[in-house]
Amino acid sequence: MKFTTTAAIATAAAVVSALPQANTQSPKITDGAFTLMSLRTGTPIQFGNVQAADSSLYINAKDLNFRCGTTGPNAQFGLSNGTLSLWTNIPPQVMYVDRSGMGQGVLKYTTGVEPLPKNAERQGWVLDEQNQLTFVSPAGDKYGLQACSGAANGGYKIWLSGTPNPAGNTDCIPFSAQALKVENPQTCMYT
Repeated sequence: MKFTTTAAIATAAAVVSALPQANTQSPKITDGAFTLMSLRTGTPIQFGNVQAADSSLYINAKDLNFRCGTTGPNAQFGLSNGTLSLWTNIPPQVMYVDRSGMGQGVLKYTTGVEPLPKNAERQGWVLDEQNQLTFVSPAGDKYGLQACSGAANGGYKIWLSGTPNPAGNTDCIPFSAQALKVENPQTCMYT
């Protein structure tokens, strides 16, 4: 009897595992606008909105100052040739990182012809096969993102991973930045 039950369960499991599985993975984003959602289970930033203001990125901040249509609290981004930009018209707003000891992984953006600070890098952003955003250095080192509490507008300020407690911040949480395609993007101007 035990053999028959075990054999039936094993056969059923083999049949079920051979069935086609639903593809819950979104198609890889190769062009157009997208938003970013923070993923880190069991933390206050799980499913958080990535926002832009004051030349920085935030998660779940309040009262941000930007001019936009009805896009809600999420910033919209575009990625071209390894360069990450906010979805704007003119002037462009382009992201940069500073991985040096001075910058400690700061993640900011410039507006228009604003000059880059020393040690700033623009190129290196990629969306992987799961549409998660990372930064890859010229040497091939891969960096994720982290969110540090205590941002001026509440919420969490986003930094590149690699430096624990950058600029003296505490309670920093590494997270995955999940890109979500925007079908009808609106251009915005962020402060």
